Amino acid sequence: MTTLRSISLLFCLVMLLAACSKTMSPAVIDETKAVMNLHDEAMALMDPVFDVRSNLKRILKKMDATAVDSTSGKEINYAIGELDVAEEAMMSWMREFNPPTNETDKTVAITYLQGERTKVEAVKEKMNTAIAAGKQVADKYSAQP
Repeated sequence: MTTLRSISLLFCLVMLLAACSKTMSPAVIDETKAVMNLHDEAMALMDPVFDVRSNLKRILKKMDATAVDSTSGKEINYAIGELDVAEEAMMSWMREFNPPTNETDKTVAITYLQGERTKVEAVKEKMNTAIAAGKQVADKYSAQP
């Protein structure tokens, strides 16, 4: 479902860029493209988020009940939670992103887009950090019997 939603959002944004390229200032178009490129980079991390989370859940499922409540189980659950937070940050950014229209003042549009670029960069970093930490935890516990 999220993939379909992401594709729909991406399609709408591409259409917006195509429509805006005729009337928006080049600076606004360039900033919009920069934001969308970061969005695309962050979206490409959704599969690794899912894969690492699935792997951690498999490891957790193989643990006996006492191990799940132990430090190792808590560490795995924490990593899963961080992946969930990273995914939700991406979904939240996409829901809240409201690209400027032709009627938006150029200065207002650029300021807004620069803020959105900062936000989506933070989301991307959160995703990369959660993936790296999740992989580290998975490597640590997948080697254990």
